[in-house]
Amino acid sequence: MNRPLWLSLGVVVVGIAVIVAVIALNGPTLGRVTFRETGLPAGQRWSVTIANATYSSSNDTISIRLSPSTYAFNASLANSTDYLPFPASGRIVVSASGTLIPISFVPSKANVIMKETGLPKGVWWLVGEGSTHYASNATTMNITEHDGHHLLRVLVALNFSTPFWNHNNCV
Repeated sequence: MNRPLWLSLGVVVVGIAVIVAVIALNGPTLGRVTFRETGLPAGQRWSVTIANATYSSSNDTISIRLSPSTYAFNASLANSTDYLPFPASGRIVVSASGTLIPISFVPSKANVIMKETGLPKGVWWLVGEGSTHYASNATTMNITEHDGHHLLRVLVALNFSTPFWNHNNCV
């Protein structure tokens, strides 16, 4: 059978175009990765770094699309140390069905041990900041404060008596 050459070439070109289009449409399916934070005050900006890119949000979620694979991530709080993320970093496996990573932010606090010297045994002493006071009659006191600068006052509750004054003898 004798077919024209241009018809055969046309079928081959169309066939190649269809194959290329099918490959392009069936390329790697991206998976949605959603990081959901809890614990931050409304509007607090936080960030996630994954696949060499940093994503930030003031909302409670950060969603991105990535090719299926295993990725390392880091979570952080922009411009503040008042809260710490848990987990702060890790590895996740991204699949076409999607992945949800919960990030809990907890207030960052420090334990401060106050130690007194020189008071008689059993004497009460206080440490105050604003309207908050901590009291102890031991030699040490353990208090927890948020990270940052604090102005603490130390007070001693002394018990003393004065001699009885006879008002009739006052000059």
